[in-house]
Amino acid sequence: MRTRFAVVLLTAAANTQTNAQSCGVTARTMVTDSGIGALIIGTPVQVVRAQCRVLADTVVNNDDFVERERVLYVELGQDTVVVAVQNGRIDRIDIWKPVFRTTDSLFAGMSLRQLLRKRGVTAAASEASIQADVPGHCGLGVELSGAGPSKEEFVYTNADLRQWPASITVRKLWIYGCRRGGD
Repeated sequence: MRTRFAVVLLTAAANTQTNAQSCGVTARTMVTDSGIGALIIGTPVQVVRAQCRVLADTVVNNDDFVERERVLYVELGQDTVVVAVQNGRIDRIDIWKPVFRTTDSLFAGMSLRQLLRKRGVTAAASEASIQADVPGHCGLGVELSGAGPSKEEFVYTNADLRQWPASITVRKLWIYGCRRGGD
């Protein structure tokens, strides 16, 4: 009887720890323009550590390889996301796998053709990537895996994007949150 009771207590403790470390993510969790589960833009790192399983806390080159940034690698069940930290708070969340989606079905790994089914998609080149703008999302970016024919401007219309190779996919979703002033 004591052994059975001990097993029940250990199981309950493990479940409590798992729930505390679930980061608010379930099978139905959706990506929003402000976050995913308990990972919300602006959340302090200490709250993230209390609610999520942080696999690493390190400093890496940012996406444009211009400067160094602190990032957390956070486990969200079937996926690990990269959380950029600025001033001790979540500043950006990068999602690299198709595990999580938005309510309108945006996800990492979708084809450019699928993305272009959304009306009004355009793109722009940054120093190291091509980022698509999806109408209706003010705090969610979509990075493409490549580009089509180059041109002198760094902005690509929907018509331009329709001429790009079918092999281009959404490399990642990045959440930065809707910010005042339209940026």
